[in-house]
This record gives sequence, structure tokens and C-alpha cells, in this order.
Amino acid sequence: MTSSTDSHDAAAAVPGPGDTAPARPQRSKPQDIADAISYVRPGHPREAGIWQQYSNLTTRLRGRAFFADYITEGDRWELFDGTEAQKIPLDQQKPENYHDTHNHYQTLMAEVLNFSPQTNAVPIWGDGTAMVHGASAWGAFVSARSHFHDLTEPYWARFLPAGPPPPAQEEFDCQLCALEVDVLNGGKPGVYPNKAKHAIQVVGFGNPNSHALSVICENFDCEPERRRGQFESGIYFQNSIHPDYGRAFVADFDRAQIGIDFRKPVFDHGAIQLNAPTLGSGLIFSEGRGGEVFAGSRQPGQDTPQWLTLRMGQEGLRIVSNDGQRELIAVDVYGGIYLNGDVFVNGRKLQFAAPPAPIGQRLREALAAAARGIGQGWQALTRRLLGGRQQA
Repeated sequence: MTSSTDSHDAAAAVPGPGDTAPARPQRSKPQDIADAISYVRPGHPREAGIWQQYSNLTTRLRGRAFFADYITEGDRWELFDGTEAQKIPLDQQKPENYHDTHNHYQTLMAEVLNFSPQTNAVPIWGDGTAMVHGASAWGAFVSARSHFHDLTEPYWARFLPAGPPPPAQEEFDCQLCALEVDVLNGGKPGVYPNKAKHAIQVVGFGNPNSHALSVICENFDCEPERRRGQFESGIYFQNSIHPDYGRAFVADFDRAQIGIDFRKPVFDHGAIQLNAPTLGSGLIFSEGRGGEVFAGSRQPGQDTPQWLTLRMGQEGLRIVSNDGQRELIAVDVYGGIYLNGDVFVNGRKLQFAAPPAPIGQRLREALAAAARGIGQGWQALTRRLLGGRQQA
């Protein structure tokens, strides 16, 4: 059993201005307390003072209380009521009977049955506090690892129980889950106005913080060739969102600078890929009032090749200049198309006839022409009449 060999008595209360610090009370040495609450199963590497998590590293380590155990083929298993049972072969496991066909072991289980309304039951609380400048604090640290070893390896051979030889390293495989968080809801659905049911709730306090969720990998801040342990997916929903009212991502705040910030990465097959085969399944703007972009059949109900479709907004569709000051193309809800600028087809500029004048202008021009015609005809008639008198 290992524990720290240096002792620290309980810290004295912080004195107020002008007060004299009280004498520190005498308490049991922490290593005695650690021995009382720790458990190390004989044969575990911890019994020899070995931190297997940091094998072959020079990380400085210390701890207080330890729970160290291991599982062997000869260990006893039981059902929920304490009835002895045999470990079940996983080849009998199917999605339909998974709850009854897996073998589950825990070194430490903390549980609280809450019979007191309006109180919070918290079985485990880890609290780390950074008290001086430059200190760091973690509330908890959870890891799941797989470790390939050779039974002839001197370092581990003395700790490994007897058993069949391991497979070749290229065949070695294990399932890993660093943390599983279950929500077992026996009450109303977790939708308003019912009480909320969260799997993980991240709450920020004090001054502004950095990331509510940060996904990194080994050597993430080194050059690319040194990075290891990258993930296949960042967040993965597996048939876990309610089909009728579920939402995969929800933002409920007033303002922010950017919604999704992909300014740095380059994606080989699209920054976003959508399955949007029908009206209402694509990118919808302003709850539909601003239109939609989707891809599907050209005619509803017909199995035709996919068409990219822009459903215009309630007032129409337009394309503007980069500065947003000039409207280049507009389409109104009646199908009218308005082009403001030159039009080129196959590199040739189209020449359009001058547009007809407005009807008022055309009417004025017609009346003026008629007036001119009447005036000219009256002048001609007058000349004829005057010419006839002179001859007479």
C-alpha cells in the first residue's frame, strides 16, 4: 500500500485583522486516514508502488487514498439481488437483450436514495481549487485505456494472472468508454413545463470562461506528425433524438459573434452535408419566411433526378453586390425577373432595344403629333383658299 509519507495537520482558521492565529488542532496523520479508507488488492501493481498509468514516464506523482483492484476469470458474479450467477458469454448478446447480457463490475459505487423533496442528491463531488497565482485545478479526471502486453515482458509478468497467451499485437482490440452518463427518467418527459432532465450540465461561474466542452488529443498543440489519438467523430447521435419534437443542437441566447466558426479547417467533402430531399428539409431561413435551399425532385411525387431548389422568400429573391449597395438580380413573387447590368451569353454581350416610353409620355407625343398634323393641314387649306381668291 502506498501513500504519502509527509503529514499535514488541519489548516488553522484564517485570522481576522488584529487577531492572533489560533493553535492548530492535533488530528490523525493523513496517511493513517488514507490507510483506513484505501483498498489495494494483493497482486495489484499498486501494491508495489507502481503507477501503471505513467509507465516509463518521468512525471512527478503523489496521492492520498487509493482503490486498486483487478478482475480475473475466477471472480464471483451476482445478480441485482445478490443471487450468485455465472459470467455470461457475449456471443449471446443482441441489441434486444443487451440489458440482461453484459457483465458489469465497479471498484467503487457511491449511491444516494433521496426521500427529501426540494433537495439535491449528489453521490460524488470532486472539487479542486487553485489558491495561488499559476496553480491549476481539475474537478475530476477519468480515463479508460487498453494496454497490449507480452506475457514474457519482465515488467508485467509478475502481476499477470495465469491464462491463455495474448493474441498478436495487430489483433489486439478492446472496447473503451472513458465516461458513461445515464439518465433514467421514470417521470414526465423532460420538456417544458416539466422538470428538466440533463445528462451533463455545464455551468460557468465568475469571470468569463473558455470552452464548455474542449475535445483535444495527444500532442494536439504539436506539429501534425506528432499528434495521436484523434477521434473519428466529435459528437455522435445514435438514434437518440426524439423523432417528433427533438432538436440536435439548440442555441438559446440573445447575441454572439459567430454561430459556427469553421474559418481554419478545410473539409475534403464539404463543411456541411445535408440530406434535404423535400420541401422543409433543407436550410430554412426565418422560419420559412426568408425561403429555403433544398435538393430533391423537380416535380413533387416524381422520381426525377435531384435538383437544387431555392424556395424564395415571401417577397422574392435577389442577388446584391459584395458591399450590399447594388441590387444586381431580383425575382418577384409573380415570376418577374429584373436584371440591373449587362448580360453576356457565351461571352457575347446582349444588345437590348430601348424600352418603350411610359404610356403618359407616348400619349403626349401622339397628341403633339396630331396637333402638328392638324396645324399643317390647316395651313395648307388656308394657302389654297387664298390662292383661289387671287386668281379670281
